[in-house]
Amino acid sequence: YHGPISVFPWGVDLAHFNPTAPVVLREQLGWQKEFVFLSNRTLEPLYGVDVTAWAFIQACQNNDHLRLLLYGKGSQEGKIRALFEKAGLMDRVHFGGFASLEQLPGIYASADVYLSASHSDGSSVSLMEALACARPVIVSDIPSNQEWVKPGEQGWIFKDGNSADLAAKMLTAASSECLAEMAKNNRSLAQQKADWQKNFAKLLAAYEEAVTLVRK
Repeated sequence: YHGPISVFPWGVDLAHFNPTAPVVLREQLGWQKEFVFLSNRTLEPLYGVDVTAWAFIQACQNNDHLRLLLYGKGSQEGKIRALFEKAGLMDRVHFGGFASLEQLPGIYASADVYLSASHSDGSSVSLMEALACARPVIVSDIPSNQEWVKPGEQGWIFKDGNSADLAAKMLTAASSECLAEMAKNNRSLAQQKADWQKNFAKLLAAYEEAVTLVRK
């Protein structure tokens, strides 16, 4: 193929997903003084939430102040609950189920760091939402995540499927003094690359160009 190629990411509503949402959930859980991670990936094998669970269990052995917001549903929910029950950590994990579009900004705001252990993905919408909400991130080293996350700028990258590496990154994040800088970087990145209004305009222009080429 020798014709023009247009590349564009999906995008999110930057007015809705922003850093100013109220931190109500964190207060409701009594976690104001704890370090809170968020995973809101579907509880299916593809998204590696079981890896997140194992990593959280390992990290908690070295830090009593870690907490986990776990949103989503799926076939692995029973398995993941059982892992936390066996480890005696159910009081440190909040299973939130499905979150509505209206609830999501407040959920992101209640976390210190966003997690994704997905084994495969395109440009993840939840990652873009986290960036737009100015959350530092820890993500697996799959190619699509590396297009968005540079270690030390947006957060941390761990070896896909390696719960020990993820646990180490979680402990590093919990003691990091760079979170505020990362938060600013991530909101700026979202404004540059994940603005749905701008990206939709690119998509529309590409579509119109394709229609013109076909009609020639």
